[in-house]
Amino acid sequence: MIAVGHALRRWHETHPSLAALQADGTPLFVRLVTDPDAQAAANAKAVLELRFGSTETRALVPFTVTETVTCAENVDLGTVVSAIVTALNGKAYLEDKDAAIHRLTMVSVRTASVPGLALEATIEWEGEASW
Repeated sequence: MIAVGHALRRWHETHPSLAALQADGTPLFVRLVTDPDAQAAANAKAVLELRFGSTETRALVPFTVTETVTCAENVDLGTVVSAIVTALNGKAYLEDKDAAIHRLTMVSVRTASVPGLALEATIEWEGEASW
């Protein structure tokens, strides 16, 4: 199952629309919630938390993802979220060596301001994967 999380992270990191998302050309900092450096500071970062449905086959396993996107004040949160949703919504990522994302669909987006810190958006996804 962790292979699906790594595939989602690599998909974010290698997608042409997300590769140089920040104004200074820095890529989006993407981590799984279980990564030791998931809370490391970054101008724009996305932390992915996955949950899987039950399965006995590892084929077309339903999953949900909560993606928390945090941006410093000098980064436009709306632009970052729009780029992520446009790049990934309704798409499949079958090229990964460890897992295949057969479908990823956005369910919702919520935004908030974190007092004294940064701007934050939560993107809820659902999909199907195999590994």
